[in-house]
Amino acid sequence: LFFFPFIEECSKCGESISSGKACTALDQTYHVDCFTCVKCGEGLAGKSFYAVDQKPYCEKDYLDTLEKCSACNAPITEKMLRATGKPYHPSCFTCSSCNRCLDGVPFTVDSNGLVHCVNCFHEKYAPRCAICSKPIVPEEGNQESVRIVALDRSFHVDCYRCEVRLWFEIDFQSRRARVLSTRQSYSLQRLQYQSCSSNDKLENNSNF
Repeated sequence: LFFFPFIEECSKCGESISSGKACTALDQTYHVDCFTCVKCGEGLAGKSFYAVDQKPYCEKDYLDTLEKCSACNAPITEKMLRATGKPYHPSCFTCSSCNRCLDGVPFTVDSNGLVHCVNCFHEKYAPRCAICSKPIVPEEGNQESVRIVALDRSFHVDCYRCEVRLWFEIDFQSRRARVLSTRQSYSLQRLQYQSCSSNDKLENNSNF
């Protein structure tokens, strides 16, 4: 604050500042009573304020302009992580099962939109091998898992064994014999994972 010994025009009201107190902020000059928060009108002369698009805001109204964390709903004032199209504090972006922070580590999203670390997703959703009953997950160092599907059951590649059973049916009336065999075909299905770090935008997620 200072006294103006000469005529100056107030940047807000446009009237001259010929005498009395004035203040300068944002490279402009104001009457003391004119320098207020653009949202609520609180006087800001001599106080801390925030500038948004060269306009002064009090702290409360400034925080209202910020994006809110999708987990805790508090304003994000510093570092922001954006994942699955939503903003988060980095520490708030966690696995919905074990609460492990997922900032910068692989994660995936289930069909209900819940975020999981890879380990928890495997435990909860990965197909189980019909032979050993263990989850079918990627080998160490890989981001894909491979499974064999046969007879609506899943198998590790190393666990799958093709069995051919033979039935002999003798038709005594026609004196014919025929051999029936079963063959099991299989398909390979691959699972992929994504990772996210702070300030990354991930709009597309792998579907399992």
